[in-house]
Amino acid sequence: MQLSKRLELDYSAEHIQERVTLAALSDQCQGLFERIACGASGHPQCLWGNLQVGRATDEGGVRFELGGCPNHLAWSVTRVSDEAGDGIVVQCRVNQEQWDEAFIRSVQGLLDSLAGGVAAALQADAPVQADPSMVLPACGPLGGSSRLS
Repeated sequence: MQLSKRLELDYSAEHIQERVTLAALSDQCQGLFERIACGASGHPQCLWGNLQVGRATDEGGVRFELGGCPNHLAWSVTRVSDEAGDGIVVQCRVNQEQWDEAFIRSVQGLLDSLAGGVAAALQADAPVQADPSMVLPACGPLGGSSRLS
């Protein structure tokens, strides 16, 4: 299943990568994640439990995934240029097509929250800085690499 939301904003992939970070995840998701950051991945408490969050950059923006999530939830924030013009697409994906209504509503809530938070972060005067007191001492990238597969 894949859900997406288009933002009518025009920012570079580099701007997305600077503003859409693990440090800012709790601010961008309006309370769905506790504020915890650590390099390329962290273990925030979220709506579905305490799961590892991995982040990777790509040429269009950023991608995240919830490590250990049985539904393989992932989301991306990507700059697009198509027939509709320039914009930013926030997209959430899970590993199966059929889900119960409650789960679909929770993913749609995450997408709506992300889209609003990402729009605010991209338009803010400065990026959110990590709070050193909230950094986990021992965490690293998913799968031993900073790139998501």
